[in-house]
Amino acid sequence: MLRTICQRLNFPAEATDHLVRAYETMKNIPGTEQLWNDAQELFFVRGANYGAVLDQIAQTTGVHQYTADMVFYLLCSIPLKERYEKQGLSEKIFWDSMADLKAKLMECRNLYGIWGTFVRWFQLFYTCERFALGRLQYQISPFPYDTYKDLLVRDDKALSCHIPSGSPMPIESVLDSLRQAYDFYPQMRKDGKTIVMCHSWMLYEPLISRLPEHSNLRKFYDLFDIIDVQERPENGDFERIFNVKWSQGLNLSTMPRDTSLQRCTLELLENGGCLGAGYGMLVLENGEVIRK
Repeated sequence: MLRTICQRLNFPAEATDHLVRAYETMKNIPGTEQLWNDAQELFFVRGANYGAVLDQIAQTTGVHQYTADMVFYLLCSIPLKERYEKQGLSEKIFWDSMADLKAKLMECRNLYGIWGTFVRWFQLFYTCERFALGRLQYQISPFPYDTYKDLLVRDDKALSCHIPSGSPMPIESVLDSLRQAYDFYPQMRKDGKTIVMCHSWMLYEPLISRLPEHSNLRKFYDLFDIIDVQERPENGDFERIFNVKWSQGLNLSTMPRDTSLQRCTLELLENGGCLGAGYGMLVLENGEVIRK
């Protein structure tokens, strides 16, 4: 079953073999199955702290934490698929949502050379509160600012979108995803309008403004009304662009300049800037973005 799931998610063959071997090792160690059950019982409850049990699983089995965690998330996709079926959610949305596992698998491999995941952010997928609808992912979240025009005040609910890594982002796929979100969340419409918010390094004006206007990221940025910008001097998002962790004294001249994003990032940093994030808002009406 685990191999079938990995293949359905288009994991590399090497990753699939590695994870299946880890699973076979783990399940044959006394006590592991009970620990899996204990972790799963917590995992499917929003906000429950299941991490300590995952730590115990890795320690008990001797499997690397990142690999052991990925095996756990893959196993949990089996009961999650049953939940989708009971709730009448489509199989396509299920597999699109589970594709986030591959995105994190590849990030982990690129950064650490390990098949697994170094993040534990998946819980809302499994409690059916975050869904992938085409290229973007969505969840309902409280608005964290005082006001947005005459549309939102603090703690009002709006759609929060996230951009998973791992594939191109042509503007057509973004617009299609937004249309899907408008249809999927009818309860979020007010006077026919749905508000979408996004907090991302991809909305950081000092970086994105350097990109050519025809670039996918620039077109994505241009959809949003940016209401806040934050500098992040620790440059934590550097790894998303170069698959290398940022550190003081890093020799930027050794970094690849294969894409316009890489070139613009290095230009920003070499001129004394830093990376950051922007908080953007957009409004959908009848599924289409109302231009600013």
